[in-house]
Amino acid sequence: MLDKPRYDVIFSQLVETDTTEKIKLAAIENIGIIMASHGESLKGKLKDLAPVLYKRLGNDVTRQPALRALTLMANTQDALNLDLFVKENSLGEVSSFMRKTSSALKLETAVCLEALVRT
Repeated sequence: MLDKPRYDVIFSQLVETDTTEKIKLAAIENIGIIMASHGESLKGKLKDLAPVLYKRLGNDVTRQPALRALTLMANTQDALNLDLFVKENSLGEVSSFMRKTSSALKLETAVCLEALVRT
């Protein structure tokens, strides 16, 4: 199946520390898309992905793409178990973005929280 090799390439770019901002943002967006569309066959990868996405939530540049990736994963037809994001500190971290001044970030946060709570 092609899902695992694609995931591995995207994940390697996601965890890479010495890469350009555009590549990081694209990797975050793509990991959300591949998990949303092929999550059933990649469920085992969530354990490794959760801490990486959590770390990306802590960075001002990668925060909104990480929120979009989480939203995509939460809204998927596949029953992805996102307990790692809901039970860990991630939900509190995501909720704290509602206090930021950026209205775009607040909107992205509200959409993500709604999707996470529904799952």
